[in-house]
Amino acid sequence: MGKSVANLTLTEKLHRHYDSRNFQPQDSSMTCFAVSVVWVNTLSLAAEGLLVLLPSHHLSGDQRSGGDTEAGGRAVPAGYRWAQAAVVWLLAETVCQWWFLRDGSRNIVPRARGPPDGSGAPDGSGAPDGNGAPGGNGAPKGWRRCSVCQMDAPPRSHHCSICQHCVLKRDHHCYFSGSCVGLHNQRHFIYFLMYVVMASTYAVYMQTAFLLRKEDASYLFPPVAMLKMLTAQTTVLSFVIMLHLYLSVISACAALGFMGWQLNIISKGQTSYEAMKGLSKYRMRTAYANFRCVFGSPLQCCAAFVLPVRPALPDNGLDWTE
Repeated sequence: MGKSVANLTLTEKLHRHYDSRNFQPQDSSMTCFAVSVVWVNTLSLAAEGLLVLLPSHHLSGDQRSGGDTEAGGRAVPAGYRWAQAAVVWLLAETVCQWWFLRDGSRNIVPRARGPPDGSGAPDGSGAPDGNGAPGGNGAPKGWRRCSVCQMDAPPRSHHCSICQHCVLKRDHHCYFSGSCVGLHNQRHFIYFLMYVVMASTYAVYMQTAFLLRKEDASYLFPPVAMLKMLTAQTTVLSFVIMLHLYLSVISACAALGFMGWQLNIISKGQTSYEAMKGLSKYRMRTAYANFRCVFGSPLQCCAAFVLPVRPALPDNGLDWTE
């Protein structure tokens, strides 16, 4: 028989306590952390730009170019207002595209939906065989059985163990939005990355200009900035902006990398899973046709990029021609 808790030594109690705990990072915790990083970085960057960087850049010079006046009679340059509008616009577009990216409800394969020809049972009980051939109830070729959802799933869809759904044309699960990137929100994922690149690049320029006005060029290197901070040779504001500068560089580089990968596989008519497996059976004849499947027509593409709209796509996610 095992010892009672009262008779255990401190070491045994500690072993029992930590042996029963799971220290593996949980998906929900990773999602909360990643989403928090996005929001903290986005909002702090906007606040830093509007309250510190833009006033320092536009209102500290001797020359003024007409416009309104601040308290004290100082002329406010017209460019300052345009810069403020640009920051607000970038913030609004980034948040809008993130929200459309997060809303993955359109990508979910409904559990009550059968194959498109209506031959499948409403509950998805008739599944294709393991080779993707039509099943006993006439399910179309390419449809396969999802053992988790207990239903037939269309081609290019995959089950997400985090979202607990089968996702139409699933590409990957994005922790930064807490949703899967699939048929209906892949374009918004790319638009979100584009706005992150634009906002981060603009921030890097403004942050670098601010630091070079306040400090010497060596301050851009973290060890030098840390030394000056410890020896009280700089301000906390300059040190925080230096840290934020490197975060902006990392954000821009990461977004560029993701965006380059996405545009590459889209041009080939693939998802990330298909690209890693070397599959290209759904590839269109031209790269333009492949892009059209994701972004829609040129007019729809432009509208979705600059306006809070989600135009319909040419594909329904159920029928795919090999």
